[in-house]
Amino acid sequence: MWKAWAERLAEQVKVLGCGDPDVISAIREIPRHRFIEVLREGAEEGDRRALEQAYGDFPFPIGFGQTVSQPSMVARMTHLLSVRSGIRVLEVGSGCGYQCAVLGRMGCVVTGVERIGRLVDWSRRVLGELGLSVEVVHGDGLDPSLGLGRFPRVLISAACSKEDVERAFGGLLSDPGILVAPVDVGGGMQRVLVVNLEGGERGERWEDLCRFVPLVGGLAKD
Repeated sequence: MWKAWAERLAEQVKVLGCGDPDVISAIREIPRHRFIEVLREGAEEGDRRALEQAYGDFPFPIGFGQTVSQPSMVARMTHLLSVRSGIRVLEVGSGCGYQCAVLGRMGCVVTGVERIGRLVDWSRRVLGELGLSVEVVHGDGLDPSLGLGRFPRVLISAACSKEDVERAFGGLLSDPGILVAPVDVGGGMQRVLVVNLEGGERGERWEDLCRFVPLVGGLAKD
């Protein structure tokens, strides 16, 4: 039943401007409702309307003041990362794991970092059930004591400051590499920032306006 809705969602994301066939294919193949705990029980009971909500192109609350991102924004951020099969990707603020799942379905070697323990447990469970080899770490993704190392692709999936970007750039991004992050730009606005690093040379460009929940440091109290 969910596959028809996922197909419709994938086509909608394509119409909205994502022309990357690998991203569209991943959106089509990932059962988004599995990542939304409040819908999972209803879906298992055959609640058609609750299940269908997971395949709308809008953010969906997942508890703890967090949301699973709008699928068209997931597709856009993934496209901006310029990923390919086999490349290592770090997602800071991996939440319920849906963005990790899209990247994993595309063949990326994905590590997600999440500060909320229950979301870590939930995302590990669902990703494992889907057969996706994604590592999810419980921690503050910008804390250097985690010892994550450097990655050729870094995605921050929460609204952060330019200072947060600098911390990620200096401590997490390898050369060559690409970092993508939603950044607070003042006036209640956020924009996607893409940072490229190659041969020690850094370049930046600003992309779409966006709306993400704020990045919070430290571990959450259960």
